Amino acid sequence: MPERIQLRRTKGWRLAEVSATAVVVSRPSVWGNPYRVGSDVAILRPDGGRQHLLSISAATAVDLYRVWLAQASIADVPFTPTRLALAALTGRDLACWCPLTDPHTGGRYPCHADVLLELANPTPTLPLPAVLAGFGGAGGDDRGTV
Repeated sequence: MPERIQLRRTKGWRLAEVSATAVVVSRPSVWGNPYRVGSDVAILRPDGGRQHLLSISAATAVDLYRVWLAQASIADVPFTPTRLALAALTGRDLACWCPLTDPHTGGRYPCHADVLLELANPTPTLPLPAVLAGFGGAGGDDRGTV
């Protein structure tokens, strides 16, 4: 399963030694998040008004990135990675400068690379009839085994 890798400037550290197929998705790549942690952002609300967000958090930057990608895939905004371009990331590790864990909470640090991993490698879901087909119906026995 593809994963997020934290880029490092440590002497001797090489991304190619960690993952031969990793793609760098940090700024200034086409995959980079335009929303910087700690920056001030003005966004348009659904009612057409503006909302100013001051010193956005990592989680907010990631949420804004997710919305930006969704809008870009609908509006065909130039220079924005769309869902079709995400195919280039399918099955590949993604590398960014964001830390893997939050130093304050010990939990996973929010990063736009996680959004790209999710979109490029969706969890397969079976349609309901295919799931039920193996239980007592086509291909299964009365005990519900396949």
